Amino acid sequence: MKRTPLLFILIIGTLSCCRAQDLQGYAMNDYIRKHVPLDMGAGAMAYVCDRNFGYDSSYVELLLTDDLQATTGGTSNSLNTALTFMDDAAKLTDGILVCGGNSLAMMLMLDNTGAVQWYKGFSSDQIDQDQLVAAVPNGNAFSAYSYPGGSFADHFFRVEGDVAGSSFTGTKVQAPAQLRVYTATATSAPVVQLAGGTGYEGAMSSHLQALLVKSDASGALWMKLYDLGDPSGSVEMYGVLPLSDGDFLCSGYAYGSGPTYQGFAMKLDAAGTVIWCEKLSDVSGGLFLNQATELADGSLLLAGSNAAYQGLLVKLDASGASLSTRLFTADRLLTFHRTNGQLSVHGPNTMVQLDDAGNGCGLTDESAVTVQVISPTVTSLAVTNTAVSFTPSSLTTATRTPVLQWNSTCTFTAVEEQTGNRALLRPWPVPTHDKVWIGGSGIVYPTEPFRLLDAQGLWLAAGRYGDGIDLSGLASGTYIVELPAQGEHFIVVKD
Repeated sequence: MKRTPLLFILIIGTLSCCRAQDLQGYAMNDYIRKHVPLDMGAGAMAYVCDRNFGYDSSYVELLLTDDLQATTGGTSNSLNTALTFMDDAAKLTDGILVCGGNSLAMMLMLDNTGAVQWYKGFSSDQIDQDQLVAAVPNGNAFSAYSYPGGSFADHFFRVEGDVAGSSFTGTKVQAPAQLRVYTATATSAPVVQLAGGTGYEGAMSSHLQALLVKSDASGALWMKLYDLGDPSGSVEMYGVLPLSDGDFLCSGYAYGSGPTYQGFAMKLDAAGTVIWCEKLSDVSGGLFLNQATELADGSLLLAGSNAAYQGLLVKLDASGASLSTRLFTADRLLTFHRTNGQLSVHGPNTMVQLDDAGNGCGLTDESAVTVQVISPTVTSLAVTNTAVSFTPSSLTTATRTPVLQWNSTCTFTAVEEQTGNRALLRPWPVPTHDKVWIGGSGIVYPTEPFRLLDAQGLWLAAGRYGDGIDLSGLASGTYIVELPAQGEHFIVVKD
């Protein structure tokens, strides 16, 4: 007898006024100087960690976790000297690039399990700067930027390579100024990038200005210094964030006269023209801002720390007006990451998951920052681009036993009101060829659990919603998706 699938009738109503989402805080269980989070897909993460700097040797440890932050694997490799910095890491399509250095600017390529593929150092004859501090991925290719070991130079190198490590080219970018680069990000065209840092013209070493460089593979397209107005002060830029409207937010801190340290936030268009700029002060008398992220409502969240090196989250609206400040006493806060829609903020050895309003566990309300609107003086610098080919030497690593893992430290229950169309849950597209989503953007939290059943109600899989539910590996047919936290189930059809 032919078996007929059961028929379900789906009635879609509205949700109650609100729903809860549990967000976690995590801490690393051993000493590290910094970590870089990387999205491995399907909710899995890789954390590239700089451990044991200044002890018997420096290690690069790779910690692999699943979508629930459970450890699934890891590797550890000591580097060529006991004082080698791990400055940045980037996920390529088929591997993980690690950049850093000390006696030599270096690159380490790992596969997606953490196994070493190659490890190369650039001699001072090729790159007369001892670190590579910013890595920008582009598929299986990448760019990296050099750094002169805490001092200044009238140039930097942009190095181009790929996952195979078989050839390296690049550009020496030179200007009539002393400068250094800290960070870089891709624009809408990945090969076109913005790099931020600090610099000065002439003999004004006590008056550093924010540096921004736009470049492609042929070198700098333009270079600008931004003077924030204090003739006895200095400025360091540590964050360059592409915004949804095509502009960019630059962030960092200034020091000199007035409050000892002040944060700054500056919105620029793609040509480097200032849209708005402001200095920010907090009640501690010291505010260090690092990187930023843009929230769904267009507001801006900046990570930093106060004079006591306690973490701060500063929230501004899209025009730069202060909205709120949150204190995080356990660690400084440096950068943000979003994987499968879940936002998190990171310190050297801490990660705190945040909701789309910037709330999370371990955060307490602090007095809002004071905002001083300023008009920077912008100086365009002439640049000289010189093409360079590199022949790095092969270095060796020694395998260590990884010991790092995340430990859950706190839980925050976020409650978000449901109004209007946000209260409607509908699967789409129907039918689907690969992924199915429930409702519009933000209706189902990325961390929300789901269960997948066949048409007879037999369990097939379970997981976290992430960025939709992937049905691409299933046969054509009818399936049931359950959202236990919602008390809802849905019929979906795979073509």
